[in-house]
Formats: sequence, structure tokens, C-alpha cells
Amino acid sequence: MNKKDIRTKVLAIRKCIGKEIVCKNSKRILKKLFQLGEFRKAKKIVFYASFNNEVDTWLMIEKALKLNKEVFLPKIKNGKIIPVKVKNLNNLACGKYGILEPINGDLKKISIKYFDMIIVPGVVFDKNCNRIGFGKGYFDNFLSNIEAVKIGLGYGFQVIEHIPVTDKDVPMDRVITEKQIIRRRQS
Repeated sequence: MNKKDIRTKVLAIRKCIGKEIVCKNSKRILKKLFQLGEFRKAKKIVFYASFNNEVDTWLMIEKALKLNKEVFLPKIKNGKIIPVKVKNLNNLACGKYGILEPINGDLKKISIKYFDMIIVPGVVFDKNCNRIGFGKGYFDNFLSNIEAVKIGLGYGFQVIEHIPVTDKDVPMDRVITEKQIIRRRQS
């Protein structure tokens, strides 16, 4: 199957899961994420604003803020992701594609070495931490030169054996599901 077919199939499954399952599995994923040594050490973290039955990041963001971590959310500007620092979740509005993003904030370019960790959404992951997103390339472009630890979040059914990749696809360092933490194999 090609990426488009895989994406369509998994999105159809994700669309059908209930809010209780999203909540229960998101809490399990949160626990695994917050127990990672890399997360405990991280001071500057880019999260994503979850929507449409994605792994829920809102509780994660609130807890990270309470732990005095610098939290950033993506804002789409001129076709690119700009991470904007947030101090709370009150100043968000629907942006491109109906995803919540910061209303205002500092939109200056931040050095790619500034971030310790990037929490990345995905539609599908494979057993070597490759990812399929929505196909627009926003995250792959954003992540292409970032050295920070990249953590993909997904449910167990979103992990398959192998997905086709190109040289533009940026793999995750870890993928966390409610069932496991998958670490990228070094080649």
C-alpha cells in the first residue's frame, strides 16, 4: 500500500474511536512520556495541539507548564511551522485546518538548537519510528534540521510493520503508544 492508502485506512479507524478510549489511552501515553529520562531533563518542549481523536496533548501541556517547562505550540505562518511559547492555554484560536494555535506571541525565528524535545503527531508510525502525517509536509520540514529528541505519539493501532519513506521523511527517535515505547534502531 502507498502512503495515501495507509493514511486513509488508519484515519478511518481513528475517527471511530470513542472519547473514553482517547482519554484512557492518552493518560497511559502521558505517563510513559513523563517517565522518560529525556522528558524529565527537557526544559524547552514543542507540543502539538491535538484534534480529531489524536492522542490528547492538553493534559500533557498543562502538566508540563506546572513543571516549569517552557512549552511551545506550532503556528502555521507562510506555509511553515513557527513554534510560539505559551504560558497557558487561554490565548489559542483556530488556525489553518481548524487546529488551535497561539493567537499572539513572539513569531521570531528560534534557533533549531534551542529545543530539547519535539512532541509530534502522526497518522501512522512503523516499528522503526518512521511516520506518516497528513501529507502536507509541515512537520517534516520543521524537523528536518532539528537535533532535539523527536517523540511521536499514537495509539497501538497506528503502528504498522513498515511504511514507505522518502529522503524528505524525518523519523522519530521514539514512538509512544498506550502499549509500548518504540525506540529507533540505529543503522
